[in-house]
Amino acid sequence: MIKNQSFSVYFLSLGYGLGATVATISVTISGLIGAELAPNLALMTIPYGLQFVGSTISALVSSLLQERFGRRRVVFAAGCIGIISGLMGILSLHFRSFELLLLTHFILGIFLANISLLRFAALDLTSKNKYGKAISLVMSGGVFAGILAPFISRNAAAFFQKLSVYQACYLSISILATMITVMLLFLHFPSEQHKKQAAAIPLKSLLKKRLYLFAVTCGGVGYFLMNLIMINTSIQMKANGFAFTSVTYYIQVHTLAMFVPSLFNIKILDKIGITRFLGLGMVLQLLASTIFIFGQNQVTFLLSLFLLGLSWNILYTSGSYIVGHAFDQPAMKFKAQGINDLIVGIMSTVGALSAGVILGIFGWEKQHIFALVITLLLIVFYLSTRRQLIASQSNNQ
Repeated sequence: MIKNQSFSVYFLSLGYGLGATVATISVTISGLIGAELAPNLALMTIPYGLQFVGSTISALVSSLLQERFGRRRVVFAAGCIGIISGLMGILSLHFRSFELLLLTHFILGIFLANISLLRFAALDLTSKNKYGKAISLVMSGGVFAGILAPFISRNAAAFFQKLSVYQACYLSISILATMITVMLLFLHFPSEQHKKQAAAIPLKSLLKKRLYLFAVTCGGVGYFLMNLIMINTSIQMKANGFAFTSVTYYIQVHTLAMFVPSLFNIKILDKIGITRFLGLGMVLQLLASTIFIFGQNQVTFLLSLFLLGLSWNILYTSGSYIVGHAFDQPAMKFKAQGINDLIVGIMSTVGALSAGVILGIFGWEKQHIFALVITLLLIVFYLSTRRQLIASQSNNQ
């Protein structure tokens, strides 16, 4: 078992990256498979939406279970669920079962919820003044997703020739989940060595903290808009005649934009401060939607997906950074992390489930006007908490 804490953070980064690879493969294929198996095209994004339902339901429960039984044991169990989900995906295609596809992505969401909590697990291995760097390092593991996921989506069928393209992708998901599960056997977390004696923390005491609410909203809005736009972009590109292989390259650029900045974003945050860092993320989100409105060609799709990835990284990292610094007591910490991922998961789920409906009802351009309005509302919330953000930054230096 690895007890070197710095080395363990790198392992967590690898695990997070492999999990992000699974998530990216899922978003690349789920809508396309849904279009094939769904009894009605309006339901084609429901499998991916149910993935976020599973993630949302398990977010708080998983965090509390990790507090009680240790992160390693709970994430190991979730890894086994991830393996099963990939195998179920193969069967759903074999039997042409939309219902089995729904179940596949629901339990895949449970697996991914636990992988997402690895960014907070890194805090158990570092001092508070290095929390930002630890979260950033773990999230930078997502760079693997930008490189591996599109490669796997395009080439998995060549390695598993008896399977269809999509079945090969699901088998790859099982293999990646197996790698994460085995890796976790070698990790060691200091927090597992003692029982938490802190009293239970009422939910009201968390939700009364305005800064905490903003952090949760920030991450939630970032994920909501990213899901909504990314899913519909794949669908819109296919409608415009883009081949599946081409779509995977565009998703690759988007995914790299989501995670590569994690290699250096904390340095930028430390240099310009949390308020300007957040402002940058919101401006990038506004630009992404604006460009999408004015064109549907190779350049606009590429540039907008790139900006969408950057804005998600800043908003999601900022939310995690604020939550990570806000609480020290173990019971408060685990509950705050779990509730954060629960609410972010709900907003992510709404984005995923409503994507096809919003595109069908409002159309491509009006969808992005809607995204602009949501971003402007987030900016208003940001301005109302700006003083507290500045104060929190000073306290954490």
